[in-house]
Amino acid sequence: MTEEERKAKLQSQQNEQYLAIGKFVVNFEHLFFAIKNKLRFLCGTAEEVTILLEPFSASQTIEHLSNVVAWKLKNRKEDDPEKQLFKLLISDLKAINSKRNLIVDNSVRFVPVISVS
Repeated sequence: MTEEERKAKLQSQQNEQYLAIGKFVVNFEHLFFAIKNKLRFLCGTAEEVTILLEPFSASQTIEHLSNVVAWKLKNRKEDDPEKQLFKLLISDLKAINSKRNLIVDNSVRFVPVISVS
């Protein structure tokens, strides 16, 4: 493989990686937009609620969703199927957020350094 072919292959692989990361991040943002909408539904659709929710990070959004739903389900038994499903959802959201952070933070290593000399 020539140097030119190697560079072209590397560029192609980087483009594929960035496309995959971009698609993942967009889907992640759509998911958390939907979660914030669910919080708006649970807490009320007043403009104040929207103002309070908008600056939340994904971790903060998960934590607030967890608190609000736990409060709404507080009178249910611990083995209630809805309560168990909710705990699984929160666990999955935390895992997705951790993977997103890992992917985005590690993608910085793939950014080529361009000399401006």
